[in-house]
Amino acid sequence: MLRVASKRIKRSHVLVLTAILFVTCTSISTIMLIKTHNLLSWSERATGRALVHLVVMQQAYLSILALHEHVDDDGADAELLKHYDLAWSAYETLINGTRHAYFMHDPQNLADLKVHFKTFKKNDPKNNALVNDKLRNALQQTQQAHTYLLGLLNHEFQGFARLNHERDIKLVNINHVLVSSLFGVSFSTGLFLFIIFRDRRRMAYLAYHDALTGIANRVSLKEKITQLQNNKVDFCSLLIDIDGFKSINDTYGHDIGDELLIHLANEMKAVCGERHFLGRLGGDEFAIVHLDRRGIEQMSQQLLTITANKIVIKGCQCDVGLSIGISCAMAEHESWVDVLKSADDAMYTAKERGGNQYQMHE
Repeated sequence: MLRVASKRIKRSHVLVLTAILFVTCTSISTIMLIKTHNLLSWSERATGRALVHLVVMQQAYLSILALHEHVDDDGADAELLKHYDLAWSAYETLINGTRHAYFMHDPQNLADLKVHFKTFKKNDPKNNALVNDKLRNALQQTQQAHTYLLGLLNHEFQGFARLNHERDIKLVNINHVLVSSLFGVSFSTGLFLFIIFRDRRRMAYLAYHDALTGIANRVSLKEKITQLQNNKVDFCSLLIDIDGFKSINDTYGHDIGDELLIHLANEMKAVCGERHFLGRLGGDEFAIVHLDRRGIEQMSQQLLTITANKIVIKGCQCDVGLSIGISCAMAEHESWVDVLKSADDAMYTAKERGGNQYQMHE
């Protein structure tokens, strides 16, 4: 029993460690997937699309402004106002809606950008007639702002390239961790399934086998006898009780008693062979379903020889005997219990006559 308890403790430790491994690896995998998603996110803050849009809009406005120096008509004024509004809107989007672009990491860039925007607003063609010196001044200031924006755009793309390189390195490292953690998840899941299937097989085995001796248990014995009765098969049952077993337990302890039961079960199993059915009813009681009535007494004599020789368990001499009751299935036996009851009566008769013998039910 101690060995069984020890195995259960070891199995519980394995389950706990497997659960910890599964939870840890699953958590790491989830974190790595989130990091991967964040790194692969493609947004305006990373690409600087608002900055590109401003450069394009201001380039168009600069071209119209340069053309306006040579052409003065209502159509040119309307085109100038339209491109001014587009550039103005692009400035607003860049300053207020792109807080996390790479160039925004340096506060000075934002300050310089606001200065150019302020100058740009002073040269609003709606409020100022851009002619002569005012036009040339606006053209010069717009050109300076455009040159600044081109430099800022170059700075943005260089920084973006560096961030991409750093991101790729991080993705490679995350991939290594992710592969390892997913392997851990797969391994722990496989181990869980293995333990579950193994325990299910063990539970199915224990449902029909005795946990201590490994032979058939009471449930299996019941099904065997019931099956033979339903199929109208002739058989005999032997009920075996160990004489002196209680004194062995009291003298040497239950560990020696358990080892003695295992030893006797193995010896009985050898006598029964493959043809006959051996089971443990519980305690120190065993039962055999014998399928050949003619050899029933011969088997009983062989069983008695098991305890005729000296039995030593871990240095402890165990003087025990076997009381055997024999009953053959008859018409009045309506259930498996009736069959074993007849054998039980015969077994007690054998005990009353001194034990260590067999007795047929009359």
